[in-house]
Amino acid sequence: MTVLRPALAGLFLTTSAAAQGAVCPGLEGVGQWAGGSEEASDIATVEAPFDTLTLVPLNSQAVSQFTLTTPAEIRVEAAAQGDGDPLIELRDAAGTVLAQDDDSGGNRAARAELSLDPGTYCLAAGSFDGAMMMTQIRISRTEQEALTEGLVTGGDRTCIPETEAVPLTDGAIDASLAEGVSQTAPIAETMFYRFALDTAQAVTLSAVGEDADPVLTLYDYNGTVLAENDDDESSLNSRIDMVDGLEPGSYCLGLEALSDENVPVTVAVTSYDPAAVRLGQYARGEVAPPLDGSYPVTALGTPPGRSVFEVTLQEEAIWYSLEVDTPGLILAEAVGAGAADPKLIMFDDLGRVLAENDDARPESYDSLIAVRVMPGTYTLAISPAAGGRGDVRLLIERYARTQ
Repeated sequence: MTVLRPALAGLFLTTSAAAQGAVCPGLEGVGQWAGGSEEASDIATVEAPFDTLTLVPLNSQAVSQFTLTTPAEIRVEAAAQGDGDPLIELRDAAGTVLAQDDDSGGNRAARAELSLDPGTYCLAAGSFDGAMMMTQIRISRTEQEALTEGLVTGGDRTCIPETEAVPLTDGAIDASLAEGVSQTAPIAETMFYRFALDTAQAVTLSAVGEDADPVLTLYDYNGTVLAENDDDESSLNSRIDMVDGLEPGSYCLGLEALSDENVPVTVAVTSYDPAAVRLGQYARGEVAPPLDGSYPVTALGTPPGRSVFEVTLQEEAIWYSLEVDTPGLILAEAVGAGAADPKLIMFDDLGRVLAENDDARPESYDSLIAVRVMPGTYTLAISPAAGGRGDVRLLIERYARTQ
């Protein structure tokens, strides 16, 4: 699975916006204002959606920026023109990832709907396999016309009070949230599950079964979609974190298989645990862990000109720290054997992403990043992309700047 990587925005645009660095941290690529300028890019006030036709470069992203002056329900979409499988990621001006999606638009298109407060936002569109792709991007309010058909297109795909669904447990699940409640079955047999809460609770909802590539949807009692997820940050499993909590009431979880609907999928509801979420981010290679010994990180010190490491990727990311004493460049390359699919990501001492890559070349799972560095401490993670475990040879080269 190719991870979205900051790079250059697309080339063919419906607007004449001037290119600039993306305004949202974490996206180092070129950004384009969706309306042609910052002043004209307020989605709350326009009569028609913002549409952009763009060429997503190889192993890269196109970044479309917009503003919002009043709270609104917003839809963001990306659909390939011809062959292609777009991914989208929405960030706010602080760099926080608000939504990620692969196939929720139907027919391999990407789509997400969410409530946004006033602010500035960036929508990044990339390709699932890193290939060059012509893509149409649409940013709209939900009452405006959608670009994609969406996955939930009929009554049989919506969980309403009359829908047949399997209860996750007898009665409300509040008392069981610490341990979690779960059920396992193929999606072909069980498409919907119900649960109830007696008190407001912050919860994590998950669907685990990579061979099925599940899409997980949360509905309220009346069938309104509250949240949806296809792939979490590092696998084909799905996860929804309801950080602000769910009110007391009855809820339904809907499933759709994008691959094999006959393999088992485990659906679970647990208490939202910020510490556990952060540990999971470390394990998936998404957030740099602290270097105080509380999480395993191999200290390499100041690396020599060239170092090669033999590693075996399992389920969790492997972390290294590097000390740089002179300005220069760090190059890291991960070459997998067999089905191994390594992903590389590098952070500075403040935890900012400097570079990340999954598949550096077409028809290859190998990864490659190159980062200009100044004296300081850096962290590097190598993790299995979409479950691609196995043996990997990791190369780290350090180049010093000459006078």
